[in-house]
Amino acid sequence: MRKLAAAASIAFLALGLALAQDAKDARAWPRTFSEDELSFTLFEPQLEKWEGLRLSARAALSVTPRGGTASYGVVWFSARTEIEKEARVVVLDRFEVTKVSFPSAGDRADAWLATLRKCLPENARALDLDRLEFALATLAVGAKGARVPLKNDPPGIFLASEPSLLVLVDGKPVLRRVPGTHLLRAINTRALILEDDDAHRFYLAVADRWMAAGSLDGPWELASSVPEGAEAARREALESKTADTWAGEKELVTLLEDGRAPKVFTSTEPAELIVTAGEPETAAIEGTNLVFVTNSDGDVFFDTGTSECYVLISGRWFRASSREGPWSYVPPEQLPADFARIPPSHPAAEVLACVPGTPQSREALAADALPETATVERSKALLEIPYDGDPVVSPLDGTDLRWIENTPIPVVVVDDVYFACDRGLWFRAPGPRGPWRLADSVPAAVYEIPPSSPLHQITFVRVYEALGDTVSCGYTPGYLGACVARNSVVWGTGYRYHPWIKERWFGRPWTYGFGVGVRWNESWGWGVELGVGGELGCKPWWRPFDGSLPGFERRARDNADPGDSGSLLPVHVNFNNADVYAGWGGVVRVAPVPNVVRAAAPRPRAAPPDDVYASPEGFVFRRNAGGNWEQHASGAWRSAAGHVENGFPADQFLETERQIRQQALQRMQLLGRETSVPHVAPGLRGSAVRHR
Repeated sequence: MRKLAAAASIAFLALGLALAQDAKDARAWPRTFSEDELSFTLFEPQLEKWEGLRLSARAALSVTPRGGTASYGVVWFSARTEIEKEARVVVLDRFEVTKVSFPSAGDRADAWLATLRKCLPENARALDLDRLEFALATLAVGAKGARVPLKNDPPGIFLASEPSLLVLVDGKPVLRRVPGTHLLRAINTRALILEDDDAHRFYLAVADRWMAAGSLDGPWELASSVPEGAEAARREALESKTADTWAGEKELVTLLEDGRAPKVFTSTEPAELIVTAGEPETAAIEGTNLVFVTNSDGDVFFDTGTSECYVLISGRWFRASSREGPWSYVPPEQLPADFARIPPSHPAAEVLACVPGTPQSREALAADALPETATVERSKALLEIPYDGDPVVSPLDGTDLRWIENTPIPVVVVDDVYFACDRGLWFRAPGPRGPWRLADSVPAAVYEIPPSSPLHQITFVRVYEALGDTVSCGYTPGYLGACVARNSVVWGTGYRYHPWIKERWFGRPWTYGFGVGVRWNESWGWGVELGVGGELGCKPWWRPFDGSLPGFERRARDNADPGDSGSLLPVHVNFNNADVYAGWGGVVRVAPVPNVVRAAAPRPRAAPPDDVYASPEGFVFRRNAGGNWEQHASGAWRSAAGHVENGFPADQFLETERQIRQQALQRMQLLGRETSVPHVAPGLRGSAVRHR
């Protein structure tokens, strides 16, 4: 199974090494502390509500006076959250301890409430994000990702059983003269494509070689020679980072060294390439009529009951009577029921995030609703906006707003005030040239920008509050392309946006062409993989990825020789765990994650075990060694059989709460095994898909 977010595992380990040895494990419960000759045992909080940055929860706890016996009760509190997705930690501050319930404490409860208001903020400051996501998915509390109308027309789908490249050109090639030569360069593509103006022949730079063709559509073959000036053009393009040549792809380099050439597909519209390592090999999924292709990085299935082929691309399902097409969109609720029967431990289970009604799909919806947050110091967040010529202000289709077309940074104009969104931060200025300052708020009209607009992704970036010299902000995965439609998380709106091309090329967000997989696995949960080889291939179509983002960079394979560029991993990043704010170079965060850490491997747990729960009505329960539920009442543990709350037997909702804790613990155990080394290979089923 492909493993999501190797970068996130590195973040866990680095954070753990950096913090002090007395750092608390954000997943270690219960927590004990003492105050005023009282010993408190606080059990893991249970989520009640999470809206915006404010979280409300309740927790069971026991209070033991010195020399006395324990009294069990429940504490309710709310707190402001700051979410660190890379570290998988939720940091709490601005606590409000609202009430306690200690049925056997009498008048001592008020004094204990005062003590908890003093001590709880320090002892419940960090919570495990995975546990909270499981709670959101299971209990259906908190905000949901916005459901928006998307386009689901199938892209061009290329299938290949040999090493192949997909070269994307953003519309008809726009050619510009390479100074001092008779060569023309296509500027609206990340590939380096040259045309010999004399011979009317095209050249494509691949690693350290060239391929040639009589037309952009091919067929392409290895070039025996290239026109004068081509090598200089390659050097200039690589130095200016305006082109990718797949030079770090070891498999491709080896192919070329053997005198063989990859098959090249070109497309001037969004398209996808699915490659198998040789002819397709399939394996049956037990208990279903499905078989899946095992030697491909793509998700390809056959339904033996109908002889139909299904592919999953950018979170969307497409179906055809054969692998050759034609393809049609399949609404996720119309998928064959067998897809929901794929076992979670099966290699094909990664697609379960895109099968509505499954626990994995609910987890994806919950994770998609949670923001990555940051607190920003005004003086340290500076912005300059590049324009291709003078700013071009135009009406923004589908809205009453205006926008500036000739810049890669989204800029909208509301009532003659300019708002820019860059790397998860909002700025405002009196004019297009600035000066740009952090925005304290964003007009509501911005959040009405529809999916048909190329600026739709900025509707997922929020300013939560502005206090003095700081601004609190955040973005949900929609800023990186995730969208919710038909009760499922997909990537991209499906709309074909047109670029700005004049002296420079500024691409707009495409949905297809980057090998994107909406994924789930037992260890990492939900995320989105960008499956392109080489550098991050969705630049410059997707502005948030266009920069130095540590979580999105390629990593060296384990035991690789220093300097061996061919040993780099493909970019299979789980961007649900990657932090766009890291692109600001660490200058935007006022305070780092506090002295807490979510350890990568299981650690001993303090007694008593974390098997005590608080009910919504304030009763305390535990699951005993025999697997039966008990309620603490009148100073003793008694059978909970027959206890009913809100019309449901107690054991029903208690088992749900217990399942949340068990799922999170299981994920941590799996994660501990996977993060035993600093670099985790993605573990592809077949050869890496080679495309740009």
